[in-house]
Amino acid sequence: EQWVADIAVHDQLDYGVARKQRLGDKQVKISLPEYEFTGRNVVLVDDVASTGCTLEIAARELARFKPASISVLVAHSLFAGDAQERMERAGIGNIWSCDTIVHHTNAVYVADLLASHI
Repeated sequence: EQWVADIAVHDQLDYGVARKQRLGDKQVKISLPEYEFTGRNVVLVDDVASTGCTLEIAARELARFKPASISVLVAHSLFAGDAQERMERAGIGNIWSCDTIVHHTNAVYVADLLASHI
């Protein structure tokens, strides 16, 4: 929640926090917050995406509310196997990641951010 709040406050955006219940290695249940998603551009924020299951399931849940778009911002993009393809099939249009792990979705470059705090 702290990361989402910081991002939202910085850009004066509304935000909500979903809850995740892990049922197994590749099984999770996502509970979305009470919010009006219809017609909104939604960005899912996650720290690590390895199998992509959490983001895929969250996107499928969101799709029921017919948002204008669903995008993802992830700090560490491991994207094992077909993770990215499954997320895209779930309706995720944009995937942005930090360059902490080299991936073609890298859009947030952290070297300058880290250097400024050292």
